[in-house]
Parts: sequence; C-alpha cells; structure tokens
Amino acid sequence: MLLRGQRDWARDAAARAGAWPPDVPRRPGDLAPSLNGATVDTFAVVYDRANDIAWIGGRRVAMEGANVVLLDRADGVGGSPVVVARLRVPSRVPTTDSICAMADPRRGAELAALLTANPTIRAFVDP
Repeated sequence: MLLRGQRDWARDAAARAGAWPPDVPRRPGDLAPSLNGATVDTFAVVYDRANDIAWIGGRRVAMEGANVVLLDRADGVGGSPVVVARLRVPSRVPTTDSICAMADPRRGAELAALLTANPTIRAFVDP
C-alpha cells in the first residue's frame, strides 16, 4: 500500500489510529478472514489473505492477485481517498507476517528499489 496526501499528513498517525483489529464485513461465499495490516492515520489498512481483499478505510477492494495498491488523497484533502491503481510487482523481499519490510532497515532499501523500478509506482510517488 502506497499512500499519498499532503506533506506530513501522517506525522501523528499513531496518536489518531483506530482500534485493532478492525471489524471487516463478510459477504456470502467469503472464507473466514485471515487479516494482516495496520492503522494508518485515521483509517485501517488491512489485507485479508483468505479472500484476496484489501480493506482500506472500511472500503472493500478486490485485489485480484495484485500486491500493491496506490491510494491518493489518503488525508482526505480534495475529496475522499481514491484507489488509483492495483498492480502486481515481483515479491522478492521476505518479511515475517507481522513486520513491515519498510520498518526493517535491512529490507527497506531493497523494497523501495523494487517498488520504484515500476514506472506506474515511480510516477505515483514522484509526480
């Protein structure tokens, strides 16, 4: 998940973060959820591995095999947050289920290089 908003919008995110784990509604045919994620600013970002669904601020986003989501207006400035793209990049950066690769200094640079090698992601991050 790559989020874009006004500069420093998430500086105090931990202070405003919501409850964890979030309640994710199920639809008929859904498997029991298998959730990983975190709170970012005032909304939860959750991936349900069992159903290949991301929950972004309470909004259900079918991933359809994608492993990256680009979310614009994450801060709500200029309108509601909007999913710009879902895409798949080679997933070569090993992490544990509970550790974000960007939080691991040994893996953060490797992940950043992997993501910015994709032209769509590079244009999103550096418009």
